[in-house]
Amino acid sequence: MNRVTYNEPEIGDSNRVVYQNENVNFTYVELQTVADRFGIGKITEEPTLEEGGLVNYNFVVKTGSGTYMVRAKNSELGTWEKDKMKLEHAVTDHLNNTDFPYQVPSFLSDISGERHLELSGKVYEVYERLPGEDCGPVEKLELTKAMARYHKAMEQFSEHKPEHIQGLYDERGWLYERYLELEGRLTSPQNELDQFMADSLPYLMECYRKLTEEAVPTQVSLAIHNDFSEDNVLCSDGSISGIIDFGNVRWGSKSQDLARLTKGEPSEVDNLIEEYRKHNPISDEEVANIVPEYVFGCLHAIRWMYDEMEKGNGRKLGMIKGRVGKLRQSMDNWNSN
Repeated sequence: MNRVTYNEPEIGDSNRVVYQNENVNFTYVELQTVADRFGIGKITEEPTLEEGGLVNYNFVVKTGSGTYMVRAKNSELGTWEKDKMKLEHAVTDHLNNTDFPYQVPSFLSDISGERHLELSGKVYEVYERLPGEDCGPVEKLELTKAMARYHKAMEQFSEHKPEHIQGLYDERGWLYERYLELEGRLTSPQNELDQFMADSLPYLMECYRKLTEEAVPTQVSLAIHNDFSEDNVLCSDGSISGIIDFGNVRWGSKSQDLARLTKGEPSEVDNLIEEYRKHNPISDEEVANIVPEYVFGCLHAIRWMYDEMEKGNGRKLGMIKGRVGKLRQSMDNWNSN
């Protein structure tokens, strides 16, 4: 890729809004400043926002040197967020430097050598847009094959592995404390969303107790993608060609990645594990932990959607109702075995 020299942007009449909602707005001059700082040239077409992001705002930006993804987050970075970002960049670097059969993002550095830019209370990252298109519905066997290959490629990766490995679910009680806080705050519900959460809390706490009393997580073994789905793969000529959105990457287990893919459904687990084992080994213990991992993931997701997701109450309510429904199905499956 040909990098171009950084020049201070000419604001002129370009300080128009490209995208805005009730929480944030992005102007053309902001995105041009990002383009200049990352040395990718002058924007030649109106930037467009890709749909689907729950945390990040993903802009397709075309410049004289190519087409790029500008990933933006409406918050400043704390220590935990910086460490998470470093892990993501290390993982994608590792995959790009091996014979991994799928394309993944390659994050650019700005003029100061950083992989991210903090500007006007927002955080930006940039990478060349990968070839391929949204896959739409994808056969889960194909996703399972791609996941197994990803896990195999990560076996030799060891960067940023935490010194302390959690031996129990919610070992330090962080999630439990968050739910207790919610219980205190929801004594007087203010709207339909609050009421649904208040009504659901006893059941959520029941799920938490079963999880922490009856299940033990599989030992942490690799940096998992942690959001492996048809929304985060690209296709070319009818086949998966790229994997994107490594923003949730973390050290974990095969069980955790597979929990998201199977959604804790026993029939899904049986079918997909058979396919997985064609491409990478997985132990019976890891398979047995897929359902508890899904339950744990649901409990985290429901709290995050209610407390932190930057969406309107209507969308939050719909998503939380859907996740609680999936949690109930998964718990029914667990209790019946």
